[in-house]
Amino acid sequence: MRNLFFSFVILSVIIADILGDIPGCDYFDTVALSINQRLQNGSYQYEGVLIPKEEVGEYDYEILFDGDKESVAMHTRGCICKFRTCIRFCCHPQKLLVDGDRSCENVNNTLEYSTVLNITLNNGTQIEKNVMEFMVQQHLPVPCANHDYLNNTNIYQNWTLFENATLLRHLDGRELSKRDYCFQPMDMGDYGIQLIPHHCLETDLTTSYIQMVSIFFIILIIIVYMILPNFKGVHGKCCKCYFVCLILSFTHIISASYGWVDTTDNMLCPLMAHTGYYSIIATFLWLLIINYNLWKTFNNIGVGQKSRFFHYNIFVWSAAAVLLLITSLVDFIFKEYSEAENWIPGFGTYFCWINVYSWSAMIYYYGPMSMLLIFNTTFFVKTAMRIFVQNRKNRRQLKKSEGQRNLRNLTNFSMFFRLFVIVGALWILEIASFIYARISTNSTGILFADIITSGQGVILFAVTILKRDVLKSLADRILRRKSQNEASISCSSHLATTEISLMSKAPKTLTNETEEGKCSLY
Repeated sequence: MRNLFFSFVILSVIIADILGDIPGCDYFDTVALSINQRLQNGSYQYEGVLIPKEEVGEYDYEILFDGDKESVAMHTRGCICKFRTCIRFCCHPQKLLVDGDRSCENVNNTLEYSTVLNITLNNGTQIEKNVMEFMVQQHLPVPCANHDYLNNTNIYQNWTLFENATLLRHLDGRELSKRDYCFQPMDMGDYGIQLIPHHCLETDLTTSYIQMVSIFFIILIIIVYMILPNFKGVHGKCCKCYFVCLILSFTHIISASYGWVDTTDNMLCPLMAHTGYYSIIATFLWLLIINYNLWKTFNNIGVGQKSRFFHYNIFVWSAAAVLLLITSLVDFIFKEYSEAENWIPGFGTYFCWINVYSWSAMIYYYGPMSMLLIFNTTFFVKTAMRIFVQNRKNRRQLKKSEGQRNLRNLTNFSMFFRLFVIVGALWILEIASFIYARISTNSTGILFADIITSGQGVILFAVTILKRDVLKSLADRILRRKSQNEASISCSSHLATTEISLMSKAPKTLTNETEEGKCSLY
């Protein structure tokens, strides 16, 4: 067994040597070496640090922030960070990063900025350190073109640099390795030139995949609502409007996550962000209307009004438009004021969506959601109390058996549960995850809440369609249509045959009586 283990190690070293990689050394712990730095024994001298030949390798690729390899000319690299603490710069310390590109540009004057950063040690102690005393890695590839910066002067963009070169991004609690970020000076306007980390704008597409599945199931719900006659009333129409708006909202979020519209597009990106905002607000307004209509129905208020659905449409689309107008005006007026960047909606700031990475989202995005959910919960409680009182009266009047009472209780529980889901209990998790993300760096709970919220299409399908009475009604409807079609085809065929046989006779009204009804030509 021991011989097998040593053979495996030797084989791994041989393979690594053939491939050119340095065994046990991360690509982002290396620096590019030149032939002028090579010593006679095969070692390299790099800025006063001796790199043994065992820590030198040949590379014909570079690694980007997402782990993808990009082919480049064969070159020599040395594992410098094994012998000295390193800090990664995007490029030369006297250059500026080009926005929207994987390159840097020269400046006419010498850049003067502080290179002292706060570093958190392994024991939790924070110290100030001049990072130029470290080994500056300036020849690694710029991580990505779609990069953004983290500014510690903005409390919503705080970051922490650890002794092991890990960078903690506070806005989502993610720990970034040197693969995902790099330091570079940047002109911060009134704050002067500062050395700040630049990171890549990546998203976890897990929730996007789940939202795609949700969209499929929501479409199935809409189809069922269109087929069954008991869903064609005002309540069913309101539910269908809610489902359509939910599909549009998920589609916008998926599009923003995948970056289908370039964030540098000053026309399409803000347009998509605004239409997405309108869709999500309309979704919550239709949710409010659903519960308001249920409350009116159970209390026999205005049930006979035929124009209810028309009035509901006017309210929803107008209220959503007013909120969008107010939010857009705030964003347009104060967008140029840097001191107001934490309090404006920020359409298209990070993605083609409203800025959900600062507390401003609580004012323009999660704030309206919360208010509408409060109204929804109020109508739900009032409706639930009405149902409870009505059922208690029925139990007093109807002396049923214990088994029937248990069945009725089960039915009531099912109805309450479905109503509670429609009220928007799932959306409460969305707001809770946002608040949790602002006060905690633990992303596990946030991801769990986002997954549940994104999968609400599947949950709604389960609690509204996968019910015995709905499935039975759906099956009866399909079978009834099938039998009617077969009867119609049979009747038409019989009449056609009869008409042909009587072509020579005088014209008259021809009928054919059957056991199930009559078929008439005229």
